This record gives sequence, structure tokens and C-alpha cells, in this order.
Amino acid sequence: MVNFPADVPTLSDDVVTLRAHHPGDVDRIIEFANDERSRRFIPLPDPYGPQQAQEFLDSVAINWAADPVHPVWAIEVDGQFAGGINLHPRGSRTWEVGYSMHPGLRGRGVMTRAVRLVVDHAFDALDALAVTWRCGAGNFASWRAVWAAGFAFDGVWCRMHRGSFGDSDNLWLGSLTRAEWGLSLGREHRAARPWWEAKLLRGERVVLRPYRDHEELPGGPDEIAQRFNADMQPQAGDFPRWLRDRRRRMAIGEGVFWCIADAVTGELLGHIQVTRLDVDFIRGTGWVGYWLLPSARGRGVLAEALDLLIPHAFADRTDPAGVDGGLGLHRLYAGTDEDHGASQRALRRAGFNECATERAALAHDDRPHSGAISFELLASDDRATGRIAPFSIPTLRTERFVLREWTDADTPRPEQVTDPDARRFMANELPTEQTFPDFMRRHRLGLDRRTSLNWCIEDANSGEPLGNVGLFDIGAGTTSNAEVGYWLWQSARGRRVIAQVLPAVLDHGFDKLGLTRIHAATDLDNIASQKILMTAGFRQWGADHQAYTNADGSVTDGAYFELLATERHCTVDERLPHPVRTDDVRLRPLQPSDLDRAHEASVDPSWVLWLDGPADRTLQQTHEWLSRERQVTADRQRWAICAPDGDEFLGCVTVQNIDQRTRSGELGYWVHPDARGRGLAVAAVNAAARYAYSPEGLALRRLSINVAEGNEPSIAVARRTGFRQTGRDSLTEPLGDGRVVDRLRFERLAPD
Repeated sequence: MVNFPADVPTLSDDVVTLRAHHPGDVDRIIEFANDERSRRFIPLPDPYGPQQAQEFLDSVAINWAADPVHPVWAIEVDGQFAGGINLHPRGSRTWEVGYSMHPGLRGRGVMTRAVRLVVDHAFDALDALAVTWRCGAGNFASWRAVWAAGFAFDGVWCRMHRGSFGDSDNLWLGSLTRAEWGLSLGREHRAARPWWEAKLLRGERVVLRPYRDHEELPGGPDEIAQRFNADMQPQAGDFPRWLRDRRRRMAIGEGVFWCIADAVTGELLGHIQVTRLDVDFIRGTGWVGYWLLPSARGRGVLAEALDLLIPHAFADRTDPAGVDGGLGLHRLYAGTDEDHGASQRALRRAGFNECATERAALAHDDRPHSGAISFELLASDDRATGRIAPFSIPTLRTERFVLREWTDADTPRPEQVTDPDARRFMANELPTEQTFPDFMRRHRLGLDRRTSLNWCIEDANSGEPLGNVGLFDIGAGTTSNAEVGYWLWQSARGRRVIAQVLPAVLDHGFDKLGLTRIHAATDLDNIASQKILMTAGFRQWGADHQAYTNADGSVTDGAYFELLATERHCTVDERLPHPVRTDDVRLRPLQPSDLDRAHEASVDPSWVLWLDGPADRTLQQTHEWLSRERQVTADRQRWAICAPDGDEFLGCVTVQNIDQRTRSGELGYWVHPDARGRGLAVAAVNAAARYAYSPEGLALRRLSINVAEGNEPSIAVARRTGFRQTGRDSLTEPLGDGRVVDRLRFERLAPD
């Protein structure tokens, strides 16, 4: 028992003094008790006058005399009563601190000093193991006093608080242990847990500001918000409690919450937050979340809000509360629903990098699980180069077709996707009615990531969707690289659809996207696709084995094509040999349609014998030869031999081994078996030689022909065209039957 007031211990830190109450405190006690804020959180008599103040002083003396003692001090600052503070026993060696502050001294740190004095007394004089604290939910001033003294926030006790007005509310609870206090761990550890406050961040059109006490939310979440932000955006009626909880979370160091507002009118437009700042395992990382009211969407509001938030998040902290500086983070993270394209676009525009994709990760009450896409941004990242603005699909038109954006109305009918050839070569690309939503999701995601553009090919007259043509893997490997791909529904095959629309796509890629290389890959058996590419100017640069797995599980080879920006202005015709025509023959460039006739000739026994060709030559090998040989190179030009008034492939004539230094070259020739005996080889050699000698052609001075001894038809052609034999190379010419014979050399000089 303590003799009041004589034995009441006085506690002081030279600024704040805790002493026994005396009658001179009555007037200021009455002022405190009639303050609206005091009455909001403390149950006080109403009215409160001198009688109630005296009853309070009488209770103080009783508390000091109790066993165990209930210490109650008056707080004095500058010789004046400033408030009261007390300790109540709450169990074995556990005490609860309570306090009140006169309105005139709030906000000056007085109560934190008083709390530290009382806690010291509890641990030292009363041998306490822990000191606890509680206050009515929303009493941030009371909480801040113990937070600054090192108390931890322990949780919420639902509907256990009653203020002077009789309303039941939650209680907030906290504590501080002897171990934390005695080792000073409490104060040091809590200093690393800021009491965050939303700093005012100003932009041109929007500001990020703290929420106001009486802020009003115009409405609850709309359909979009319900789908993607149901756990973050409150209903209008729940807004006060929602706001109080966000302020509580800032007080425990969990995060910072801003109102996005119009910079001119101050109108509430949405919300943005950085959370999980209290998780030690990921310290330095903040999780970004946001929502916008419907009226604020599509106006660039979120983009500007992120541009305000990001520098602040990465700026250094300059005080424990994080008010004067930034959040001091090194990394920001954001997660979105895979279907929330608008959110993803905002993050990419802000410079965030897509870092992970999770399947069926998000649970919903009204629909199946959905995937999640994660983004991150480091303080060290170059945001300027990392910003990604989404692609838009321009409408491209050709004479017969329109290339446009895909829509949900383009879902394929079952009969459109039964084509076995398309299923064989495009098994993973051709959508069905069931997979079309996934196709659309990938399509839109490619636009947002700027990695692909896919056009729906539409018949210009009927409006019927015919298939797809697109650029994908844009920027893969090099920033100006892309791959082209295409497919058609069965009903559109055989109408030269891709051949007509592909140039428009290539023009867009080179002219609008700034690509320097567009490449393509096909199954080696997909001759139709390869013909399309070669017609568009692509050249085959390679092939590989066992590269494709087809829908039936078979594995086949692949062929690879490319077109460079530096080559595209040279049309296919400009890279092919110049046509030559005489009264007796027509020489034209080789065409993909020559494949079958060229292959027939290449497996003819006489061709195999005299040109040392493989007897088991495959159609694909002939195709590779045709793709490789049809275009002009520095040392070779090759023509198809045709009748003077026809286009059918009848043979081949070549000027090869061209040496511009010596202005010389070699002639080679052969004809299809069904064209022999018509004088076509003689006519073709004469026509090719005339072109080779002419200044408008190759401007050569000497042509040679090399023929295997015994190949009398070919020797006859050389002699009939004016070539004379100049030598013989012994045993240098291998034949298809394994023999090696002499090579006869012929030459002819340009006419004077």
C-alpha cells in the first residue's frame, strides 16, 4: 500500500514529470473530459464538471492504496497538468498501461515520453515481465504513443470497446516484454518497422494523397472490379471501416495506401498501394496493387499514378516514419489475373518486367480458377528502355482480302478444322471451337507484350474468316527479328490467299515495325508453304533433321527461310535471271511449280549416268536444289528451258563458274526426257551464250563447256553451237555407274 500523495514516486526525464495528482489539476481535467476526441474513445460521465473531477481524484488515492497497487500519475509539462497515465495489474507480473492527454499538448511527443517512464518503472520497480496496451479501434494517436516507445501491435479484439457514446467497437491490443525492453531490442526493432504515412505526390493530372477523414466513395465495385479487385475495393457502405483498416496497416508497417485523385478538382479516382513491407523474408520488396473507379479508366490515370509511385518507392527513407523521404525499396512486385489485360498493359508501360506465369492459381467464387501473371521492377532497371506499349492491329487491305483484328465472333465451326493437311502441319496452331478462347488469350497477350501480331484473313466480298497470318517472336534473339506464320481453314485452301496477303504483312513488319529480318520455318514436306515463301522473296538458308513432331506423332525434317530488309526492295524477279527469248526457245527463271518436272528429269537413267546424280534422289532433295539454284548468285545464273510459245519446264541451261576478273564462264545444259530430239538444247545454249556475251547481259569474253567422253548427244550440242574442242582431262569425270572417264573441254570466244 502507498501513502497518497506523499509516497507516490515521481518519475521524470527532464521534459516530462510524472507526479501525484492534486486539487490544482481539476480545471484541466475537466477541459480534457469535455473534449470531443477524449470522449470518443474513453467512457466518461456526461456531464463532466467539478464533482466528476473530484470523484476521479478520490479514485486515484484509492488505486494507490489498493493491494496490489494501481499506480496513477499526473503528467506535468512546464509546470502544468498535461494528462494522466496509469498501470493496471493484468496477471502475474503483467501490467497494462493506460493514459490520457490534454488537448493542448497533443502531437508533441509528450505521451511517448510518459509511456517510457512508466514502462521503466514497471520493469524495474514492479518486476514486470510484460506491459500491455489497448485502445479503441481508430484511436491512432493513442497507438502512436506506444508504437514510438517500442510496443508491438498484437491484434484486434472484436466488439470489445465502448466509448462515451455507447457504441461498441473493436479493441486494438499491443505489448512489450522485459526482454525486448531490457536489451533495447524493442526500440531498435520497431524503428525498422515504420509507421507509414501516405506522402503527397503531385503529378500533372493526378495526385497521390492521403485519404481524408470524411472521404466518400461514390459507389461499390462494378463488374470489372468485382472480377479482378473484389478483395481490394470496398463497397461504399464499408468505406469508413475499410479506410480505418488501411490506416491500421500503415501503422503496423505493413504498407502504404494512397488515394488517386484529380489534380485540379481533388475528386477521388481510385486507389494505389504498396504492401508486404513488414515481411522480413522479402524486405526491400513492395507489392503494388490498385483499382480505379469506372469513370477514371481509359484516361491514363493509372499510368501517371504508377509514374508518381515508383520513384517514391525507390527513394531513400530519411526518418523512421518514412514521411520525409521515400520507401527505401529496391524491388516492386505486382500480380495480375491472366485475363486482366488493362492491368498488365499499365505495368508494362510503367517499365515492369513480366517475370512469371502461373496456371490456375487464382480462386473465384463464380468461375473456375484463372492463371496469374507476375511482374517486377528493380530500382536498378532502366525504365525508359523497359517500357512496353502494346501493339494494335492495323487493318490491311489487298485486292481480294482484308486483314483485321480477331474477334470472339470468329470462333471456328467444327467443319472448318477437319483438314488433315492443316492438322498435320499446324496441329498446335490451328484453333478449334474449344481452344479458340485460349487462342484469343494468346493473341491479346502477344499484342500486349509486343511479341506477336496476328491478323484474321477475311474475304473482302463475303466477310468470311479464312485463316490467320502473323508475325511472332518479335524481338527474339535480336530486337529487329521476327518470324512469320500462317494457316487457313479448309474452305480457303487453293485460292492463293496467303500468296496475296503475305506481302502486306511483310511491308508492315519492315516499314512500320522497323524489322531487319523476317524468317520462317516449315516442315520439309510442306511444299505448298515453301512455294509461298519463295514466291514472296524468301530464300532457304538451311534444313535440319527430325525437327518437327506432327499430330500423328511422326517426326519429320524442317526447312528454314529468311528475308532481309536489305533484300526486300529487290523483288523476286530482280533476284532471278533475266528472261531470254529467241525464235527457237524461251529461257525463263526456275519456278517452284517446276519441281515435279525437274524431279522427273533428275531420276531419268541418262541424267543419273552423265551428271553423276543419285539414283534414289528424293523429291525433297530436288526441292532443295530448286530453292537453292533458282536465284542469281555472283558466279551463276540458271534458266528453265521452254518452248518459244510455252511455259512448261523442258530442261535447264546454266552459265556457271562466272569469273568477272577474267570475264569467263562455263555453260551447262540438260533437257527433260520427253523433250529430247527437238533441238531445244542447241537453241538454249545459243540463247544463253548470246546473253552471256552481250554488254547488257554478263559481258563475258569466253565460255567453256565440259562434257564426259561418251556423252555423244551433249558433245554434238557443243559442236553445233560453235564450240571447239581445246583439250582433254584424263580420267577426271565420274559417272553415275561408278566409272571415271575423260573430260572433253570445249570453248567459244565472244564475237568481235
